[in-house]
Amino acid sequence: MTPETLADLLETLVNFPSETGQEKALADWVTQRLAARGGGEILRSGHSVVWRGPSDSIARPLLVLAGHLDTVPANGNATARRVGDRLYGLGSTDMKSGDVVMLALLESLDPGDLRFDLAGGVLRRRGGPARPEWLEAPAERDAVAQGGAARDPARAHRPARSSSAATAR
Repeated sequence: MTPETLADLLETLVNFPSETGQEKALADWVTQRLAARGGGEILRSGHSVVWRGPSDSIARPLLVLAGHLDTVPANGNATARRVGDRLYGLGSTDMKSGDVVMLALLESLDPGDLRFDLAGGVLRRRGGPARPEWLEAPAERDAVAQGGAARDPARAHRPARSSSAATAR
């Protein structure tokens, strides 16, 4: 994907209203996009959507790319706006730009060429910003981890953002 393609995808995501509790339309769109990717399985629970790539019979580490869909309430920034190579709008840096990178990776990587199993998705948050519901729901977590295999995906927190605009370069 080119920087312009990524910026266009980010603009699409930003233009979906997705304030906390109102993520359904965006979750539906992400589900359709990941289904079009093929080559894996879609898991859906409420507004959480996960794509899990195929796994062979050899036990391999699982890499989970995870983002979230919800945003804070709009404050005059509900739609995307481009100024030069920057894109402004609700969720443009938290977390929709990360969701774009995740979608691009899921769509471009061939799971058969990887040394690990791959899953990724956008998850509805609950109970605060650092508590995605799937981490608290054993059935969903186990489904992502290959049907309950004894593997816990690692968690990594995104770094603090230093700007309120995403830059395409």
